[in-house]
Amino acid sequence: MQTEQKRTRAERDAFEHFGNRVSALEPPSPSSTTLPSDYELTRSLDPPPSSPSTTNEIDVIQQAYRDTVLNTTHYEEEYNESLVQNMTIEFGENLTTAITTHSQLNPSLQQAVIQSATAASIRRARFSNRLDDEIATLTDVEQTLTTTIKRFKQVTERPRHQQSIEDLQETHQELTTCLKTCEQLIEERQTQRTDGYTAEARTDGIVDLQEYLYCSLDVTYPVLVDATTVLEHCTTACRRVEDELVLRL
Repeated sequence: MQTEQKRTRAERDAFEHFGNRVSALEPPSPSSTTLPSDYELTRSLDPPPSSPSTTNEIDVIQQAYRDTVLNTTHYEEEYNESLVQNMTIEFGENLTTAITTHSQLNPSLQQAVIQSATAASIRRARFSNRLDDEIATLTDVEQTLTTTIKRFKQVTERPRHQQSIEDLQETHQELTTCLKTCEQLIEERQTQRTDGYTAEARTDGIVDLQEYLYCSLDVTYPVLVDATTVLEHCTTACRRVEDELVLRL
């Protein structure tokens, strides 16, 4: 989780820096260049092989992208994509085509790039906040489950046949409280899954946050599994106490 948070913030800052570098450029005046119309281009995403390599604003934009977004320390390990592949996912095919095939920058294109870079940075900022929320949630859940398990062990350590009816009734009440605590945890966690608790750091897909974060674990929803396990123990213990009370009464 900490690694994911560190990488997300690095990408957030990288897109912000990229947008700032593009914003600092001074494109030629509109009269000196041909403006693309909504980037409705039919050429390939890759520049023609015969195109000369010149230093211009478009080249500077591509280099800025390499220096910022593609230069994050985790980029190769996490993505290992070409500039065109990565930019297409982040900015869309039309804008990427304009950035990689045109020889000159114009104000409309510059503004589109800045807006896309800002949007990519904002997505990371939102995702970073979700990660903060998840870290806080895990801390709270761990404390709650630890307390519940301790309480469960305390009320079940004395054999049922050694308890009076009053003791059994108190035990049943304590176990019911533990059971309700687990049920509440499960309900809250399920609500998070269906209430926009998603992972969408990039534009190539929106997935369930828990599935995204815990896909490498043996279980996809560890909080649900742990809370359900404790719940089952509490439920079983409650039934046994109830059976003992029925025999006594």
